[in-house]
Amino acid sequence: MRVDAGRARPDHPPMARQKRTPGARRAAAGPIDRKLEVIGDVRTAPITIREQGRPPFRPEMALWVEADTGAIWGSAIGETGQRAATLVEALRSPGPPPFGPRSALPARLLVFDEALATELRTTLADDRQHVEVVAPFAEFDALFAQFFSFLEEQDRPTSGLPDDVLTLLCHACARLWRHKPWQYMDDEPAVEIHPQAPGYTASIACVLGAIDEVYGVAFYASYDDYRRFVAAGEQAMEVWTRDSAPAPDAADAERAAQLMQALEGRSVLISFDPKAEIEADYREQLARNGWSRRQTVVPTFSALGGGEMPGEPTADEARQAALAIEALVSFCEPHEDEIALADFPLKGTVEVEFEGHNVPVAVSIPPEPAGRSRRSRAGPRRRRG
Repeated sequence: MRVDAGRARPDHPPMARQKRTPGARRAAAGPIDRKLEVIGDVRTAPITIREQGRPPFRPEMALWVEADTGAIWGSAIGETGQRAATLVEALRSPGPPPFGPRSALPARLLVFDEALATELRTTLADDRQHVEVVAPFAEFDALFAQFFSFLEEQDRPTSGLPDDVLTLLCHACARLWRHKPWQYMDDEPAVEIHPQAPGYTASIACVLGAIDEVYGVAFYASYDDYRRFVAAGEQAMEVWTRDSAPAPDAADAERAAQLMQALEGRSVLISFDPKAEIEADYREQLARNGWSRRQTVVPTFSALGGGEMPGEPTADEARQAALAIEALVSFCEPHEDEIALADFPLKGTVEVEFEGHNVPVAVSIPPEPAGRSRRSRAGPRRRRG
């Protein structure tokens, strides 16, 4: 599934699957918590789904909330006219982080109309779960309004970042794309970037592109976050780039939830996408802020972790990332040969002209305490043309 615009954005909750046989549904349901009670409903989402070979359509969104605590249980986006199937999907595969994983399913399910309740009982086909009808209430409407606001923000074809921040990012990304450190640099070891001026934060950078899949750089709030994320291997990058991947199943949702829990701080990804795959409005917005129309790629920006919903970075996160990119390129340019030969550790301080000031930034590859020298396990990096 791909949602409307082409710029990078987090995945929406998964599309509901096709109906299974009653026996398969019962087997897939898992254990039941007899004390747990949830309230759910399905409503038309304010986004447009565009899939190859079919007309655009507005999907339906299911939302479940724990009755006792008011906490979100899960959500899913499904085809129009499949309310019960979408509710079951949200119940059993709660969706992307921060939802899931779940050790047991609720025994009591509350909905707001009898027709939906009847359809849900048939789709569940599990006599351990009881569907009841209750009167609607305003608090549930407010929850849907909050989710719809989030979906509309993520579905917009342009960035929500202010122009001055986009200008900083465009300038930094232009330098990054011209230099292309991934041509001689692997994603390990990581790079520690530590600005030596108030108002700026340290980060751990991972250069992406050595295997020609995603070009760019990811910034982590700490070295521990970086190590936990890298330990997830290919699964970690799938979470960053899920926009072009199939809708996740229950196992995917559980792994993604565990991965997000590993990111204690917010991580920011700067990547480059082919211009032809990006919305024209977004390309024009970046061009107004300094990105060359002649480029064949366009930078995109996303953030996740820190216990928050995935999405676009905040203005401050984007500003910090722009400085980190400038520092990374300024350090890598004079040390290209040493990096290509994996002659680590490398340490130094670069002066970055940023926001009208010269900001000193300490850079270290790898981000280890002084005195602990090692060489990259990958060995020397071969340059590519």
